[in-house]
Parts: sequence; structure tokens; C-alpha cells
Amino acid sequence: MKKLALLLLLVSVFPALAAAAEVKNLKVGQEGDSAVATYDLVATAGEREAEVSVAIIIDGQRRTADRLRLSGDFGKNVKVGTGKRIVWEATADLPSNFDGELNWDVAAEVIARVNGTPITRAEADRATKVLIAQNRIPQNMDTEARKQAEDAALEQLINAEVAYQAGLKLEIQDLDKQVADKAAQGKARFPTAAEYETALKTNNITEDEVRKLIRKDIVIGRLLEQEVTGRITVTEAEIRTFYDENQDKFKQPMKYHARHILIGVNPDAPADDKRTARARAEAIRGKILAGEDFAALAKAESSCPSSSQGGDLGFFGKGEMVPPFEKAAEGLNPGEVSGVVETQFGYHIIKLVEKQEGGAMKLDTARENIRNYLKQQKTQKAATDYVSTLRSKAAVEKSAR
Repeated sequence: MKKLALLLLLVSVFPALAAAAEVKNLKVGQEGDSAVATYDLVATAGEREAEVSVAIIIDGQRRTADRLRLSGDFGKNVKVGTGKRIVWEATADLPSNFDGELNWDVAAEVIARVNGTPITRAEADRATKVLIAQNRIPQNMDTEARKQAEDAALEQLINAEVAYQAGLKLEIQDLDKQVADKAAQGKARFPTAAEYETALKTNNITEDEVRKLIRKDIVIGRLLEQEVTGRITVTEAEIRTFYDENQDKFKQPMKYHARHILIGVNPDAPADDKRTARARAEAIRGKILAGEDFAALAKAESSCPSSSQGGDLGFFGKGEMVPPFEKAAEGLNPGEVSGVVETQFGYHIIKLVEKQEGGAMKLDTARENIRNYLKQQKTQKAATDYVSTLRSKAAVEKSAR
């Protein structure tokens, strides 16, 4: 029976955001009575220094580094400087009775396993980047903060793999089609194929890996929907209790509904231009006080985009308008028209349509928002508990980092 040998490169980055290694010019030869494998190792470091170690796998058994010989000054573990690429010759001793075909493979560093399924450092690096971006953590974080982010990302990957393996037991119709459709939708967001390829390279991920992530997301989503989300209920009593105990969350400020007419003028405009604009605003206000329709005058005279709606600004609360405008609106009663109000945008004439008194939002108005919030909280806790139970039954191994 032929023996099969695999040369396996393990790329260890402390910590790394990108690194690569490969075997080239692999040959099997003889040195006296011994069989040897000769090859070139090519290693490229990413944003930080990388350390490459070499091992040889024969019939699934890992041979220790003392069976390897590297030319030049390189030791068994070779450091590669940031952004550098090095090539060196290497020789691996094979069993004296080796008479089989020798192949090679390059494997990413495995930092965890879930029931034997590996999680690589490259996957953890990508997950860390996502976690940092989602939580808006500064890129220049200290070493301890980065380690915490990396540890949290790895935990997420382990939990996701645990859930994915459980989800594989489900029968999901048209799963391949769902994956293909989502992958196509994601690719379609890029204007060109070249930009899509650039995004893949930037994120150190292949299209096949993207599809695997999509598949995993669909499977986990279906599992949680069946085992968790579909079983969550929120009672009317829970909604009422939350409403009664959190009145501060349902306080609403006073709101105003107004129309306005704007005679726009640049704040840096000459004094004569400003006087002309104000005079025009005063003249329009006079027409309103004489009984002309405010909305019609807004459509004809206002330079604000709201002119097409007759100057209608809808409802606004405190802090949503510039201070002079807000102060003038607050001083009006519904139906009243302000004097000419100057802001950095020009000169306004404001008509208050109605006031909406502040106070607590009524339960009927808040009910669905409360229901959704409580369901989300329950779902999050139930999903965490469910995955924790799955994980307690799984074989999880983490490498020393």
C-alpha cells in the first residue's frame, strides 16, 4: 500500500491580521539510502510580524521538527518581518522505506476545534475586525483591549459553530438555492466585478468562504427560529408591568406643528440685501394679516423646500429647530402668526398650526414597541441559554495563544 505524505505549514501570527505561506517546487529524492523531500517555502507576513513553523504529516501522523532541515541561517521557526516576503530551501527526511507519492498542502493555523471541526486564525481575525467595527472600538486600542476583542470574537465563532452543527440536523428546503441567492444579492451591491474582487482581497476571504458563511448564517437562523424564537411569547401582563415600572421611558416632550415662509438670504450678504429681504418678508406678513392664505403665499414666495407643501414643517420638538425659530414658535398659540424672525437662513414668518402637549405616552400607543422590546430581550437570553446548553455537550478545544 502506498504511503502518502503531506507537508503542512503552520502559520502562527502573534497576533496577525493577515499572513500567507505556501510550498513550491516540491520534489522527492534520495540521499544515500534515505528518501527526502525538497521544496521551497514561501512566507509573507501581513500587518504584523509572522512566525512560520514547519511540520511533515505522513499517514496522518505529525513528525516533529527535528526531522526537518532548513538551508542557510534559518531555524525551525522562521520570523517574517511586517510586510516582508521570504523564500528558502527546505528538506524533510522521509521514512527509509518510503515508496509512495508525496503531496503537499498549506493549512491555516487552527486555534480551536468544535467536535473536531477547526476554527482558524484567519476566521478569528475577520471576526475580530467585525466586532471592533460593530462596537466602534478605536483601531489604536492597547494590547489588552485587542486581546479581549480577539477572545470575544473567538467565543462567538465557537458558539456559532456549535449552533451550526446542531442546525445541520434540520431539513432545510432549497438551502443551496437560498445560499446562491444571498450570495448573488451581496455581489450585486458592488458596481463592478473588480470592486467585488477587491473587497474579497481586502477582507482576506474567498468567494467560497463567503458562501460558507452565508450557509452557516441561514442554518443557524433556522435553528434558532425553530428552537428559540418561535417559542417566545409576551403576555399583556408583562407589557403592563413594564409600562408601569418604566414611566420615565415614555415621557414625551411638547411638540409643535408649524408652517413657515422663508425669504432666504446669505448671512454674509451685504446689509442692503438683508434689508431688502426683511422688507419683502414684512410685506408678505402684511398680506397674511390682511387675510390672504398662508399656504398659498408659502408656495408662491418661500425659498424653503417645504414651500411645495404650503410651508408645512410637520411636528418638531425641542432642539430640532435653530434657537430663534424655536423660541418664536413656542411663544405662539395655534393659529397665530409670528413677526419676522431672523436666523442664519434668512427671514421667517411662522404660523403655529397646533401644539401637542408633553407627558407620558399612552399604553395603547406604546404597546407594540414594548412587546417587540420584551420579545427581543427574551429571545436574546433564550438563545444564549440554548447555545450554552449545546456547547456543554460539545467537545471544544482551544489552542494556547
